Amino acid sequence: MCLDDEEKHVLALFRTNWAHRLKIALYGEGRHTKNIIKYFPSSDIVGIMSAEQKTGKKWGKSYLSPEDILDIHPTIVVVARDAVLSIIIRRLAKLASSGIQIFTLSGRNLTISPMSDEYAGTYKISEQTVRNIIEKYEYISFDFFDTLVTRKVLRPQQVFFSIKNVLQRQRWRENDAFFVKNFVEFRTKFLSASYVIFSLEELYEKIQHEFRISDYCRKFCYNTEMAVEEKLILPRYDMISLFSSISTLKKCFIISDTNFSSKNIKQLCDKFGLCVNSGKIITSSEARFSKENGRLYDFYLQKIGSNGSNCIHIGDNRIADIKNAKLRNIDAIQIYSPEEMLLYSTFQILLDEETTPDKNKTVGMFASYFFNSPYSESTPLSVKVSSLYQIGKYFIAPLVLNWFFWFKEIVSKRKISHIFYSSRDGYIFYKVHLLLQRKGFPLPSASYIRVSRKLCYLSSLQSESDIVDSAPKSFPGTLKDYFFSRFGILIEDERPYSLKNFILLSKKYSATILKKSYEYRKEYVNYLETFDDLKKDSGCRAFFDFVASGTVQYYLEKITGKEFIGCYFAKGNGLFSLDVESPFLFNNYSNDYFLQSYILLECIFTDPYSTVEGFKEGKPIFREPGVNNKFYFIEQVHCGILDSILEYDFEIFGFSCDLRQAATLVWLLYTQAEVPECIKKIFVSDDFFMNRSEAPCWA
Repeated sequence: MCLDDEEKHVLALFRTNWAHRLKIALYGEGRHTKNIIKYFPSSDIVGIMSAEQKTGKKWGKSYLSPEDILDIHPTIVVVARDAVLSIIIRRLAKLASSGIQIFTLSGRNLTISPMSDEYAGTYKISEQTVRNIIEKYEYISFDFFDTLVTRKVLRPQQVFFSIKNVLQRQRWRENDAFFVKNFVEFRTKFLSASYVIFSLEELYEKIQHEFRISDYCRKFCYNTEMAVEEKLILPRYDMISLFSSISTLKKCFIISDTNFSSKNIKQLCDKFGLCVNSGKIITSSEARFSKENGRLYDFYLQKIGSNGSNCIHIGDNRIADIKNAKLRNIDAIQIYSPEEMLLYSTFQILLDEETTPDKNKTVGMFASYFFNSPYSESTPLSVKVSSLYQIGKYFIAPLVLNWFFWFKEIVSKRKISHIFYSSRDGYIFYKVHLLLQRKGFPLPSASYIRVSRKLCYLSSLQSESDIVDSAPKSFPGTLKDYFFSRFGILIEDERPYSLKNFILLSKKYSATILKKSYEYRKEYVNYLETFDDLKKDSGCRAFFDFVASGTVQYYLEKITGKEFIGCYFAKGNGLFSLDVESPFLFNNYSNDYFLQSYILLECIFTDPYSTVEGFKEGKPIFREPGVNNKFYFIEQVHCGILDSILEYDFEIFGFSCDLRQAATLVWLLYTQAEVPECIKKIFVSDDFFMNRSEAPCWA
């Protein structure tokens, strides 16, 4: 059986945290539970639990009822995605109150309620509250990871996927190659609390001994991990500011369970503008004690000569930072990591187990920005959007970039040599295409081509039968509206459009329509001939459209006599038997997150000008003259998209495609984020071709 990276990751977590524990009950009956039972036959797994009361056995393990759990008294390990943990805890509340311990695969204790336990803080915490609490203490210590700094990934384990991305770009000898191939699984094994008392150099010496890798591989992996960590770590700005502002008045320390040395931590602090003496940085790898068992606090208290009564510690971990500090007579304040804040926010659906850890970069980068500050005034936590630039950078850019990851695979599969991005939807995609090429992303050549449904449709009509055959069965307006929107001809027939009435009326105007079509086609063909890639007989051409049923591509193929591979975001029904690739299907029955918010995206995927109506002497004629007056605002969204993609590190994050998660993020913007009305009203949609006037598009 071939395991994917997510399955390997789950097995590695179980091996590290639970494989050698006694009396374990697994909650959940999905593929990960099945794999754990299969690959750890000697582990003391006493049974499995389900959301429903079930009897009998599955995969050789008995279903356990609440009564069985109380009788056996095992530790429950929840094998489920983070987004449903709060639901599971409510189901298991009675067992928890009876003393049953409940944990996640990664070792987080779920028995301790985040809202009520004596060692927990509150999500409603302000900067002033924190300052008021610490005012009376002489010594203030801070946890480092997830307190003073965070990462662009949700969990430490996900750093290993980024390291693996870098390592796989090298050529390795046989044994080193096997280690690199399984790097995430092998490195996760050394993530447990028992290994934090070793430096990173010592850790890789242990790894070398166990997996028999070469000296070169050991050194390269060590240097890569340090370099990747430096790129992924971000300051939590409000916490850095707090530390800096009180360090002149109080005695401030950093206390961290980490394989990093105090020198490593200081270098990162210097990078973020945080002045701290290395003598005030206490790490588990140098002290040889950890916060996990509380002994690092003993080391700290001995160092400062205190009994703890004049000390307070600030951190995110309920056990290591809060409970164990208080057991040493050190007061403590819990603040929350971006991951925990996301879990208890209106965006918690992003924590979806169907997303593999190496693809979870979208969520990690999002959480590290919007939940960078631990301060909050609401429960559940909300996501507040304050600018159009934010919308582009943190919500739309992931969707655009992941489409290009998908397109990269299509280019390879279909041997595409050139792509035409159609106006106006393709404007920002063409700009991103050129930007990605400058960054070394493997893409074919590209052009931005002026098209519209009206222009392509009208230019393609060469006979009376063309006029009749291309007429729709229905149209939302009068015959007058139809003649004007499709042919640019003014008539005075106010009867509602019907196909029968149009066919009868078209005979009267067919000569006028065909003459106009000839003029349009002549000018448009002259414009199209300026594109060298349309002149070539060889090569595989692609045509980009956003959400489409293939109308433009069909008529463009008819006009040029060339075939295209449609590369759409979403394809609709009735594609004229066209060759179309698309990651999404668009129809009236779809409930996809992307399709629920596509109208908003249509307003964003546009260019500075209105719809092109035709050409004269090679120059486009637009329906409305001048620059689109709303584009000034939309361009701010585009700037956010381009900046995000410019900053994206392919070496660290790779090319894995996760369009579903990126689409979910846009849907959450559309339905859950707090967006000012002055921003919402900028986004309006219209469809002149289908006789639809401007309408607000935000939910």
